[in-house]
Amino acid sequence: MFCSAISDAATLIVRAWCLSAVNIPMSDNNLINGKNSFNGNGAPMASFNFTSGKTYRLRLINPSAAAVQNFSIDGHTMTVIANDFVEIQPYETDHVTLAVGQRSDVLVKATGNATDAVWMRGYKPPPCWPTHGGDDVKAAIFYEKADRMQAPTTSAGPNAYNQYCGNDPLSQTVPTYAINPGEPSVTEMIPIEFRPNGTNLLWYLANRTFRADYNDPILLEAKEGNLDFPYIENVHSYGEPCLLFCSSWSPPTLLISPPGTNRSIRFVFENTGAQPHPMHLHGHNIFVLQEGSCIDDQTVFGGNNGTSVPWRTNTTLVKKRDAGYGSCWDGSIANPGNPQRRNVQMLLPGHYIVVQWNQDNPGVWYGYQIPLAECLRCLLTLCSSSTCRPFHCEYFDGPRHYPMLLET
Repeated sequence: MFCSAISDAATLIVRAWCLSAVNIPMSDNNLINGKNSFNGNGAPMASFNFTSGKTYRLRLINPSAAAVQNFSIDGHTMTVIANDFVEIQPYETDHVTLAVGQRSDVLVKATGNATDAVWMRGYKPPPCWPTHGGDDVKAAIFYEKADRMQAPTTSAGPNAYNQYCGNDPLSQTVPTYAINPGEPSVTEMIPIEFRPNGTNLLWYLANRTFRADYNDPILLEAKEGNLDFPYIENVHSYGEPCLLFCSSWSPPTLLISPPGTNRSIRFVFENTGAQPHPMHLHGHNIFVLQEGSCIDDQTVFGGNNGTSVPWRTNTTLVKKRDAGYGSCWDGSIANPGNPQRRNVQMLLPGHYIVVQWNQDNPGVWYGYQIPLAECLRCLLTLCSSSTCRPFHCEYFDGPRHYPMLLET
């Protein structure tokens, strides 16, 4: 759809660079494709070549540990065509905001003259995460007849140093290929907190953090059907094993079918901390159904017996750990027939996002710090006859036959 108009393509990695990290990782510099000077050391900057009249596809990636990136090109407009490899209906912008782990594909028309040289800019807004400085990075774009011995002298656009930490509105980011998420099997409210545990700062989701036991891998336990995990591992199983053990086969065989009842999961994440945070689920694209502020919601924010919320006055967080948590979400969905799908979505402080995903990729998947054991649901059936009949499990678009996956 877009490729016929593209003259060239490049991948740009815009990242913050940390020399050290204790507790909150504060970056010391900012890089485009691994390059920038530091403390006046004269290190080279990245550079790119443009030819007047051509169109370029830039694949923007933010692999930083914590920093949000604001990307722009002086005097040029970008057309966003994909987020996290999901093609969207194109829209124009003069800057692109990337949370940690996010990727965007943009088209840039080389509208300058043959002798032009312009700055490409990356900027990590300090309100989005603490830094040690070095927030700005530039790379030179030289048109075909530009003097490459002279640095560009162009000025930044109006949004090049935008302090906003969030992504573009959901109304703008509509996938090209429509998928209706449907109704979920499970809905949960997940407040997020960033607080000390006595020795360090940790993220807590619904009052639980995560500890891994490298001697007892979660995936191995799930494969063997052991789903009773220690509380500290923060494993949430949204189904039961769908197993068929055929003892009369040679060798005896364990069959596993894909998910059954809990085919779709919906989470309402509510950020009670002072910092934005990108929400990510491994192994899936997520539907981003809605986002908004919790500022007026008294079921989660409000009262006098909770934890103070530093960016608002006279507001506290009520933690209802025994009775569950209230929801800031009013039930509305942006583009309900075709909401945004992507792999990472920014969650602003004092805000919520509603995400949903289909249980169509069995495994142990980490959702930020929650390992989501996407266990397979049906019944445990023992084959006692001399043969084991093909096993069928209705899954998404109808019954299918699933071949042997594991052998004992």
